[in-house]
Amino acid sequence: ANLPILIFHGDRDVRVPLFHSTDFYNAVRDDVYAEYHVIEGMGHQGNLWYPRHTRETFALMETFLEDHCGPGGLYD
Repeated sequence: ANLPILIFHGDRDVRVPLFHSTDFYNAVRDDVYAEYHVIEGMGHQGNLWYPRHTRETFALMETFLEDHCGPGGLYD
């Protein structure tokens, strides 16, 4: 990996165990900028998300894109 990476994973995901995201984050964090967030109460698919999950994950994505995607972030 040579790009910044944002990882978020729901703590109620029954399809993909949390350790998959944790292991991936631990494997890349020394080589690239990486953020890892566990989202409380969130399942695997979008139809299992509550509105608060959408707000939280979209806010994470927006901040990540603004701050870590090229000089000046997303808007330059």
